[in-house]
Amino acid sequence: MSTPKMTAASTASKLLAGVPQQAGAPVAEQARTWSFINFDTGEPMQVTCMPGCVNDHSRDMATPTIPQDIFCTAPKTTVGVTLPVSIRYEPELFRVLNVELTMEPYSNRLAERLPHATVEVLDEHYIQGLDPDGLATVINTLAQQVERMRDTHAQLVELRAQYLGQA
Repeated sequence: MSTPKMTAASTASKLLAGVPQQAGAPVAEQARTWSFINFDTGEPMQVTCMPGCVNDHSRDMATPTIPQDIFCTAPKTTVGVTLPVSIRYEPELFRVLNVELTMEPYSNRLAERLPHATVEVLDEHYIQGLDPDGLATVINTLAQQVERMRDTHAQLVELRAQYLGQA
C-alpha cells in the first residue's frame, strides 16, 4: 500500500487546521521604503519596511544607525494577558502568551529578515523567529494542553464534589 505524498502545502494546511483565524484582522498597507546612514561604514543604505509597519523610523533616518538595530513591527491584533504566578508563595502578575509580529531587515539570522512571530510565553521568556508553520505548531501544542487542562478541571470539580459530599 502506498502512502500519500506529503507536500509543504498539505503539511501547512494540517498544521493550520486547528488554528482559529483572526476575524477582522487589519489589512496590510503599502510597505515604506526609506534611507539611513550606516553607523559602521558611513554609507547610505535603503530599507523597505514590512507592509503595515507601525514603527516610527524618523530617528533611524536622522542619525547614523547600526543596521542590525532596525526592526519593523506589525499592529497588535491581540490584547496582552497577565496571570498571577506565585514566586516564593507570593502571587505576582506576569505577562503570558503575548504574540508580536516583527521583521529585522539586517538581522544576522536570515529567517528574521522576513516577517516572523515571537511568542512571549511568560514575562520576558520567548519563543522567537517563528514562521507561519512554527507559530501554528505552538498554537496547536497549546490548544492540546488547554484540552488536557479542561479534563483536569472536570476531574477537580468531581473530586471536590465527592470530598464535600463526605464531610
